[in-house]
Amino acid sequence: MNTVKSENKVFSLPLYKTLQKLIVDNTNIVSNMKREYKDFLGIDSNQSLLSCLKIFKNAFYEQDLNKRLTILFELKNKLLDYEIVLRLFNDCKLCSIKQQALLMETYANICLQLNGWIDKTSQKIK
Repeated sequence: MNTVKSENKVFSLPLYKTLQKLIVDNTNIVSNMKREYKDFLGIDSNQSLLSCLKIFKNAFYEQDLNKRLTILFELKNKLLDYEIVLRLFNDCKLCSIKQQALLMETYANICLQLNGWIDKTSQKIK
């Protein structure tokens, strides 16, 4: 029973919901790409974001704060990989300016939330 409550808590957290929104928005954009881009950048971007979601969940469940901080930095690095994909979307003109702005705004929101979690965890360690 306690595990179910914990699972529900993960899925209700703002960072989880924002990551989920980015995955949905990214998937919608990828679905309209030309096949050659969809097969390469589209799949890579979706896999990268799904990995972020898994890393986030691992960080949430980690009780050791030092290990949690390490996992959070792993998440931050994985998000930087996605930022490169976003740049390629823009450079290759794979989505509209409006779509690019939507993805970047959501991405920036995730980074702000993640940085706050990193700072809070770092303060608890000290």
